Amino acid sequence: MLSVEQKIFLVQCYGTGENSYHYVQERFFEKFPGVYVSTYAIRQLIKKFKHTGSVENLKRKKKLFDEDDAATVVVLQSAAENPRLSLRKRAQNLQIVQKSQIQKILKQNKFYPFKPHFNQALENGDDAKRLDFCLWVGDKILNENNQFHKLILFSDESTFSTNGTVASQHVRYWSTENPKFRIPAHRQYLKKVNVWCGISYFGIIGPFFFENTCNRNSYMEMLQTFFSDKLDELPLQYRGQMYFQQDGCPAHCAREVTEWLNMKFGDRWIGRYGPVMWPARSPDLTISDAYLWGRLKQLCFQQPIENNVDILKQRILQSIQMISLEEVRKSYDHIRRQFEKCVEHGGGVFE
Repeated sequence: MLSVEQKIFLVQCYGTGENSYHYVQERFFEKFPGVYVSTYAIRQLIKKFKHTGSVENLKRKKKLFDEDDAATVVVLQSAAENPRLSLRKRAQNLQIVQKSQIQKILKQNKFYPFKPHFNQALENGDDAKRLDFCLWVGDKILNENNQFHKLILFSDESTFSTNGTVASQHVRYWSTENPKFRIPAHRQYLKKVNVWCGISYFGIIGPFFFENTCNRNSYMEMLQTFFSDKLDELPLQYRGQMYFQQDGCPAHCAREVTEWLNMKFGDRWIGRYGPVMWPARSPDLTISDAYLWGRLKQLCFQQPIENNVDILKQRILQSIQMISLEEVRKSYDHIRRQFEKCVEHGGGVFE
């Protein structure tokens, strides 16, 4: 690739055409030893200079499709009728327009490919229950404590496996030769662990690892031992005002569990059969689902994990330690906005 300076020298050396291309080539080698240019390249450069008056490479003009062009009309009509159709399928359906043409027409008319977001499907009556809960939180914030949302201790369980997704776009192997680097991503027999975590304005509580599944007995044991001890570590004033939240998992609804929660928190707990009703199918209204689990798995699976439960548990512990108190508290600001959006949308899906 010749520089602009070298191209100008070639044009100047050629002059008005009295010198041959071989003469220009020889003068160029004297001026720029070690840089090769062919007579053909010199001829093409001179031809371009005579045509454009410049040695620069001119940008190609993009073909613009007129609004009344038949292809444009067909493509835009197709996009309006079925916006979710892929370029390949659209080209197959239209036949008269190629895939590359379709892409150019859509881009020229300011159509952009937007990525969908997946959310929890609601059933009949869910929106009313979600609205009631968010209105209750809003009433507490308005009439009792402007920071009431920070008094909710959210809790939940999640399953981590040694086959957790690794963000491959962040994985690189630097070498002078291709090492044929591979990551074992699929195993026939996976190691899994069920994890419980709580999250309060003062940080993450846990993790607690269930030896097997989370059932009424194991959950009750966790509450009476692990959680009770961790609860005592929270500030006394906070403990006297906080609300404990859990979802409608069957283990959470056992009679002995609800009786223990009534004894421990009185009317200050949120759940399926609690003094404050938790709306089913509402992961967007709890910090555990809306933030914590996604963040933990992002940190945990940055690098692949051996098919070993102990290593997996250690990675989860390390990931929790990487999350700062400031980040946790920002999640409380976010969940307050979630409550407000839910009210604005009448309890319906808003993300």
